[in-house]
Amino acid sequence: MENQSFKHKKNHKEFDLFTREYLNNPELFSDIFNAVLFNGENKIDKNKLYDTSQIDVFNDIEKDKHLIRERDLIKICKSDGN
Repeated sequence: MENQSFKHKKNHKEFDLFTREYLNNPELFSDIFNAVLFNGENKIDKNKLYDTSQIDVFNDIEKDKHLIRERDLIKICKSDGN
């Protein structure tokens, strides 16, 4: 029998990966946030989105490993002032 805690963590991790991949698409990102934040008005231009996501690398000396952690998905939208 699979440990329920492990199963929950695995499902959560898979959902996080799916969400990150989905929102990493500029067209989908702009569509979602324009719909939610601006009632569908096109304020976020997919062509003006820039990714500023952060990747951290940690050294685990005890396990002789390098751990790579991707942090939150962060986007910047360059605006012409409008």
